[in-house]
Amino acid sequence: MALDERVRTCTRIEDCVADADVVALCTSSGTPMLADGMLAKPALITSISTNVANAHEIPPAWIPEMDVYCDYRRTTPASAGEMKLAAGQHGWHPRDLAGDLPELVSGAAPKPSYRKHAFFRSIGLGLEDVAIAFELFRHLTTQ
Repeated sequence: MALDERVRTCTRIEDCVADADVVALCTSSGTPMLADGMLAKPALITSISTNVANAHEIPPAWIPEMDVYCDYRRTTPASAGEMKLAAGQHGWHPRDLAGDLPELVSGAAPKPSYRKHAFFRSIGLGLEDVAIAFELFRHLTTQ
């Protein structure tokens, strides 16, 4: 099967993310995949949970300078490595979160400004919520 003509492959991460609008980090890295200077413009950066203690796919020092969102504000900041490290080493606090998934869906959280990077950190709760919502939708629409 051929790749869609819009797909472009890169051999270096710098080439892949340089002009990106969205960067989906889906690794099991315990250290940052992105570094200063890699992104040419503000982007939405997403990170999903990994099995590495204090995993952080972006530098924790970036967190205080970003619009930060997560899947659930009551649990994610205490579990996500970059948030824990940003709180302990860079003066960030969970009250600085712009919003969580329920707040984004309900319209209670502000949308990212994109004057700076937006970061969405998931520890898996959002995926569970989507799966439950889909099953409820499917159940109700097949009756």
